[in-house]
Amino acid sequence: MYVNWTTGDKTVFRFIYTHPEEKNIADDELSETFWIEIPSDVTAFSGNQQADSDIEVYYTRSCYCYFEAFEFEEFNVSGTKKNNGTWDVSFSMKAKSPSYNEVYELEDSGTYFLSQMN
Repeated sequence: MYVNWTTGDKTVFRFIYTHPEEKNIADDELSETFWIEIPSDVTAFSGNQQADSDIEVYYTRSCYCYFEAFEFEEFNVSGTKKNNGTWDVSFSMKAKSPSYNEVYELEDSGTYFLSQMN
């Protein structure tokens, strides 16, 4: 699954984890990406898969192989806008590959900086 972003009226946070390269394995590059999309007028958010909210989340894995769309088993996201335009964001997520029955987990907590799409 590929997420295609365009300029719009939402705020999007993107976390990318690039796995270390294994020098003895060709084409082993793997990156995991988790996105949180919120309305642009909010200054704080929190949500999970049970909450009915305006928060959208997406997860992809990128490598020299094929991955289909993942199904979230669980996720928890939260964030608060700070006075300097940065955000304190925390998330944890588990997503499942429907065909391979594998579960992938990511989590992060830290300061996120906003930039404009080019």
